[in-house]
Parts: sequence; C-alpha cells; structure tokens
Amino acid sequence: MHSAYVRESGPAEAALKSDRKAVSEIIGVVMLLAMLITVMSGVVVLIEPYLSDFEDQRDWAATFIISEQISDRIEAIGAAPEGAGSKTSLDMSGIRMLMVENIEEWKLQADLTDEERVQMTVANSQVVVECQNATCSTLRLTEEDGSIAIWTMSNNNQQQTFNLSDSLSDVAIFEAIDAEGVILHRMVKLSISGIELNTEMNKGSLQLAMINGAKIERRPGIPWSIKEFPTIKFDELPDGTPRLSMIITDLLAGEALPGGGAPVMELKSHGANELFDGQVWNFRFTMSNLLHDIIDPQYTHHWTKGYEIHVATDSIEDYDGIAPYERQSGADGLTVLPSDHFILEVGLQQVEVSR
Repeated sequence: MHSAYVRESGPAEAALKSDRKAVSEIIGVVMLLAMLITVMSGVVVLIEPYLSDFEDQRDWAATFIISEQISDRIEAIGAAPEGAGSKTSLDMSGIRMLMVENIEEWKLQADLTDEERVQMTVANSQVVVECQNATCSTLRLTEEDGSIAIWTMSNNNQQQTFNLSDSLSDVAIFEAIDAEGVILHRMVKLSISGIELNTEMNKGSLQLAMINGAKIERRPGIPWSIKEFPTIKFDELPDGTPRLSMIITDLLAGEALPGGGAPVMELKSHGANELFDGQVWNFRFTMSNLLHDIIDPQYTHHWTKGYEIHVATDSIEDYDGIAPYERQSGADGLTVLPSDHFILEVGLQQVEVSR
C-alpha cells in the first residue's frame, strides 16, 4: 500500500507569492496614475481657453487701472499754473506707452457780437471770410509761439480769400476785427495729441488711447470702442442763461516716456488758456479723430442723442443742448440750441509727459 504524497509549501514559494502580490499592486498604482494623468490632461485642455481669457482680463484690468491713474494726474496738473508738475510711480510691467501726435483736430468759432455774422473756413492753406454786414476791417492770426499775421479786409459782404504762407501751428486763432478794434468773430483751430497704452495679451495686442480726456480702446478681435468721452458740459446759470463748457487737453511729449524699466511718470503744466469766455452768437464746432473712422460718428451721436430724441418725438422747440449745425447728419459741425443767447467757456490745457 502506497502512502499519499502531500506537498508542503516552503519558504521559497511563500516569497514568490509575496513578490507577485507586490508587482500586482505596483501595476495597479501605475495604471491609476496613468488614468489620473490622462484625466488631468483632458481637464487642462478644456480649461485652457478659460485660463487664457482670465489672463487677458487681468491684463486689461491692470492697463485700465494705470490709465485711470494717469488721467487723474493729467487732470490735476492741467488745471495747475504753468510750470507746476508732479512725479508718479506706475506699475508699467508689460505695458508700453507711446505718443499719438496730432491725432485729433478741433475747429471752434463764434461771433462775439450780435451786430455782425461772420462765416470763416480754413482749408488748403487758405482762409475764406465772409462778413454779412460788411463791418470787418482786419483779419488777425495768432499762433502758438505768439507770432501774429495781419491781413487788411475790404469793407463788403463778399467772400474774401487770404493765403497762408506757412503751415499752421497746433494752436491757431483767427479773429475778424472791425475798424474800432473790436473783435467780431473768433475761430480757433487746434491739433492735439494724446498717449496710447499697449499691452500684449494671449489673443493679441490691447490698445488704450487717451485723447483729450477720452478713453478709446481696442481689444484683440474687437473694433475700437469709446469708454469715456471728452469733457463737454451743458447747463444753465442761476438766471436761466444756457452755458456750454469745454476743457480741451493737449499732451506734449517730453524727451522720453515712462516704461517698464523707467516707471516714473513726470507731468508738467504748460498753463491753461481761455479760448472763449463769455456770450457768443452763431457758435459751431467740428471735431475729427484720426484714430479710426468709427470714432467721429460715435462722438456726434453721444453729444446729440438728446436732440435726436426730440426730433423723433416732434418736440424740438423744447430742446436745449448740443445739436447739428445745418445738416442733420452733423457733417457741417455741431452747435447749441438755442443759439442766439448763451455763454461759451472753452479752456485749453497743455501738459508735458516725460519720465
């Protein structure tokens, strides 16, 4: 009779089982990590556009905050006496500042007496003047450097043309004067400059232009849009007399502008000048911004939207404020209603920007 053979597990077999169990656990951990990496990669791919948008929004906010700080300082220094200034440290990381020179042109004119009506145009190196009551005797041009040119006018109500020998300075004032030395009409032609902040974003370049108190921005893939408009205020004096107030700000470039490596901005006032300050008649003004063609219509709509509402509701006789001059489109400029009796206050501030 044969006895049954029973195989007993020894130490070697136990060690083998233990190794197999350890290898199995390692493989499980590796597979789990692989699955986790795959899932995380998918999550990163899904949220990457949102992260990019978040970074762009952060960069836009930083640029806009810088623009607010600059605007506040320009406003304060612009109203200060000539020679006053300030220095401000700015966080310009990733932001580049540059000048946009002669980017906006303004023409403002009005009769300074109700006894004469003058039409004046400046174009193609010529000045054309028409005095309806034939009282104009002299035409005077005062430029930014203080130089003066004078032409003698014929006492008639026909159009008279005068040639300009040189290009005009950025500030040019034309005045029609009678034989007694009384200024009958004034026209101011301004060519003003501003600054632009550029910030590179994930989707392209952000441009934020600061021109005459306005903020105009273009984000990547989005047209220019106006965030703030130039300072024009229409109100009434205590006696009920209408008043139109304007502050026009011209920025002048210093030797160098602040940037990331030199973030200190220095501003210096070149003084404020009163271009108009009193009662006027037959007032009109035009503005042309060279940044983009869509700027001018937006300005016109913003300033005349009250007028447009009154036209639509057939109640224009009740309207007081800015309105188109002659053609409804505003192509001939803008004026104020009522136009026969109001106070006009126009100031020019010039501020030098440097580092």
